[in-house]
Amino acid sequence: MKIRRLVATASVMTCLAVGTTGAAVAAPAPSPFHVDETTIADIHAAFADGTLSCVDLVGEYLARIAAYEDTGPAINSLVTVAPDALDQARALDAAYRDGDVGALHCIPVVLKDNVETADMPTTGGSKALAGDVPPEDAYITGRLREEGAIILGKGNMDEWAHGGQAGYSSVNGQTLNPYDPSRSIGGSSGGPAAAVAANFAVLSIGTDTLGSIRSPANAASLAAVKPTLGLVSGTGIIPFALTFDVAGPMTRTIRDSAEMLNVVAGVDPEDERTLAAAGNTPEDYTAFLREDALDGVRVGVLRTSVPNRETAVVDAALKEMEGLGAEIVDGIQAPESMRSLSGQYYTFISQTEFKTQLGEYLQARRPGAPVQSHAEVLAASEEEGFGMADAVLARLRTEATRGSMEDADYLEAVSEGPAAMRAEITALLEQNDVDVLVHSAGSGSDMASLSGFPSVIVPAGTGEAGVSVGMSFLGAAFTEGPLLGYAYAFEQATQHRQLPGTTPPLPRPVEPTEPTDPEDPPVQPGGPSSTTTGFFLNDGWGAVANRVFQYGRFGDEVLVGDWDGDGTDTITLRRGRDFFVNNRLAGGAAERVVTYGRPGDRIVVGDFDGDGVDGIAVRRGAGYHILNDLDAAGGPADEVVVYGRAGDQVVVGDWDGDGTDTLAVRRGATYFVKNSIASGSADALVVYGRAGDVTLAGDWDGDGTDTFAVRRGARYHVRNSISGGPADLVRAYGRTGDEVYTGDWNGDGRDTLGVRRAPSA
Repeated sequence: MKIRRLVATASVMTCLAVGTTGAAVAAPAPSPFHVDETTIADIHAAFADGTLSCVDLVGEYLARIAAYEDTGPAINSLVTVAPDALDQARALDAAYRDGDVGALHCIPVVLKDNVETADMPTTGGSKALAGDVPPEDAYITGRLREEGAIILGKGNMDEWAHGGQAGYSSVNGQTLNPYDPSRSIGGSSGGPAAAVAANFAVLSIGTDTLGSIRSPANAASLAAVKPTLGLVSGTGIIPFALTFDVAGPMTRTIRDSAEMLNVVAGVDPEDERTLAAAGNTPEDYTAFLREDALDGVRVGVLRTSVPNRETAVVDAALKEMEGLGAEIVDGIQAPESMRSLSGQYYTFISQTEFKTQLGEYLQARRPGAPVQSHAEVLAASEEEGFGMADAVLARLRTEATRGSMEDADYLEAVSEGPAAMRAEITALLEQNDVDVLVHSAGSGSDMASLSGFPSVIVPAGTGEAGVSVGMSFLGAAFTEGPLLGYAYAFEQATQHRQLPGTTPPLPRPVEPTEPTDPEDPPVQPGGPSSTTTGFFLNDGWGAVANRVFQYGRFGDEVLVGDWDGDGTDTITLRRGRDFFVNNRLAGGAAERVVTYGRPGDRIVVGDFDGDGVDGIAVRRGAGYHILNDLDAAGGPADEVVVYGRAGDQVVVGDWDGDGTDTLAVRRGATYFVKNSIASGSADALVVYGRAGDVTLAGDWDGDGTDTFAVRRGARYHVRNSISGGPADLVRAYGRTGDEVYTGDWNGDGRDTLGVRRAPSA
């Protein structure tokens, strides 16, 4: 009923169909890799071990786009999909063979459709620029390509990044939220956010003037970075208001955001705002990503930016941070002088700048575009049938009445407003002696926007009606590194990101595990000293196995559990995200295949709800994401628990005989035993064996309570009570190099041993 071994292997995902928005692409051969929830590291590991090519990977994403972008739930997140994506992939495969590999080699990226691409139109969400391809890439587009990224498509956006109707543009219509099409996806970077959330790509770039990265990231359960103004170049990005505009990553994990920031951050001579980044850009943002990064950090809670509907989620997240060593300074209130700044300055500055800066951009970088000024854009947008959202059209009309950027009132506002917000935030940090301010990601966006300070977003939990709630970590200028570290520590311990239900893994054939080769001699029962490859299971403590059979591949991860509640443990094999479940102790094909988690997850098995059927817990750092029924895989975890430390060894068992499995973590020869599925302190401390022993857990005497056994070579020292002291039983079984598992193989209520032997053994 418990897993005794944790091994990660690559997995298989068949490419079913491939297509693009507006262009057909031939499907490549099926790929042995899951793209759902995958990361840069997962992909590069698969490239390195030869189980994945760039063509395979891109084909998988194109298949998902074909299935869910315009059909099925019709998420409508992409304005354009690169028609030559597979050709780019082939070129990158050739480069890989030659050793030419960038930091983002073959990582599919979706750019918001205000970021220039010289091979695809860049529309700003407006029909006024429909079909117009810029003559060159934006600066950050070029940086991404230099590091091997594939720009897979352009994400839909609120027209001209103006809000009005979140996720809607005249050029592409309405983008839907893949978690619930009836809910807003947020704006104005809703398309890229929806695409990454729906696993149409690995990474995306959004832009943020007043929350336009943070709002969609919050709605789409994403990690994201709204950088310090001047950290990332805006050259080649259609401007809204350059006093506030920033571009930044929207991804599924903090690590991927950090790796993307490594590529796009830094000085661009063509964008004078980035001169401030000189000396303020770390060599590697991932160096800040530590699971203990919150330990000793003073975290200030800005309660004025925590809506009542999200209080419970935020309070739970704060307790989780406290459990990670953070010192929580609660109850911080933004003064009225701070809260009034956005209304006083933001609209006036942004509208004045857009009126001028849009035309300057078009004339400088898009001289062949059909519109060349704000006035021409407004005139085109007012034409009958254009389709612009009413609120955006009204905003354009108001902008047309604004003065110039030479006017005294504008110059005064742009000088005073951002400086005042920076002073207010600095005062809150200093007066409360805190390292960082946290608040709900869907509120308080004006603080980072008006000040130009950075904000890092990470999912914090699920609120009313199952809506994802994000947490924003706000700090002083150019503190992205520490902020990413804090968010990473929280993310790794809690893993609150949800998977959308409307875009599940694509259906695929059940892959059978390999039966015994027909040419092999029949497998006969016998002792583990036999040279036959396979599983050798013992119903007692004798020297001879009672069951011997071959099942799966030796590289498969073995999970032992009672998957159907009949009282007998059987073997499930895991490959990446696939679980090949068998309720019989026999070779042949799996009875069913379920998909869950990520390829690199660590898995433990147990009956965590006491219903007699084993489930699994995905371990990420010190967080355990519990799924009580494998057949329910695909949805969110039933429960998330933080216990122990990220580096602890973990053992699962029913330590108090109540019928429910719980956790024990091991440090050296000390076991910290917990008798409930909950965070908090251990219920018992037990010292047994030696620090170098291999630990097994099982009900060795059939009394309903699990205890420890330690393995040294081929000898097992069994203890029948949760206590220290000498072993109650010492037995030898198998060989020193065997993999060993424990389970109740015959349903008699007692756990015994099983070993698996390599083909060459």
